[in-house]
Amino acid sequence: MLFGFDARKSRPVTCQVLDNLEQGMFDKDDLIRDLLNWLSEDEVKEFVRANDLLPDAGEPDDETESPEDETESPEDETESPEEDSTGG
Repeated sequence: MLFGFDARKSRPVTCQVLDNLEQGMFDKDDLIRDLLNWLSEDEVKEFVRANDLLPDAGEPDDETESPEDETESPEDETESPEEDSTGG
């Protein structure tokens, strides 16, 4: 036990999965695929960047948004009648 930290007590399920994997009870490819499918895209992106698997994964972060989407058009700045009525 290093510095009073016992991984088996703090992460028992993780340790059991790793033990079963080492004993050949799980197929590594299936486990990897299942984990990647379970995680959100943001979690996968964070993981691959942190482990230098794909350091520039998902860059730029705004791939789905174009710069035009970020600016407001003049039509968006006009007030609608519902916003104008104060009732008094």
